[in-house]
Amino acid sequence: VCSSDLPKFKFLIKDNVSSLGIYDQKTNTIYLASGYLTVPEFDFTDTIAKIFTLGKVEDVRSVLDHELAHYFLDSLSENKGRGNWPNYRELSKENYLGLKMVSEGYASYVENTMSDKHPIFLDIFWPKNRKILRTNKTTIYFGGYHLVKPIVDKYGLKGIEYMMFNPPKFKEIYNLKKYQLKVINKLNQEL
Repeated sequence: VCSSDLPKFKFLIKDNVSSLGIYDQKTNTIYLASGYLTVPEFDFTDTIAKIFTLGKVEDVRSVLDHELAHYFLDSLSENKGRGNWPNYRELSKENYLGLKMVSEGYASYVENTMSDKHPIFLDIFWPKNRKILRTNKTTIYFGGYHLVKPIVDKYGLKGIEYMMFNPPKFKEIYNLKKYQLKVINKLNQEL
């Protein structure tokens, strides 16, 4: 990544943003929700924000870690000549979910690693109902983290790249362990 390619940052009023941070891979811009992000150190205005939002604020560092991970994956794809990543437009609705899980899973992995969090998500938490899976944001983030963590821990960048360009297909989503084993076996063959 060249310094001229660093992401841009813009702040938006929360009403215009569906989450606290969004990375736009087309413009290399990270959008942050104004008024809902606080710094880790004590700051009087953050205290006021916590009071007015009834505690609904988030540490800006965690949000930035998460969005910068999206930027990293996009830059990695562009440097490999594969264009913006993720590119959901070329996927069927059935395969969208696997790519979304890899994307959000890796961003959550970076966010959790940087803040030394270790969320617990067990295979038994994984929904078996297609409708619940598609609409459950928590499952996509925590389930995605659960999906990518053992592969990233063992294979690092090589594991990330493989999952980026070979995300779980729709049928594989209902058996995360099987997909993980497929990836691990493939990466072991390449070593």
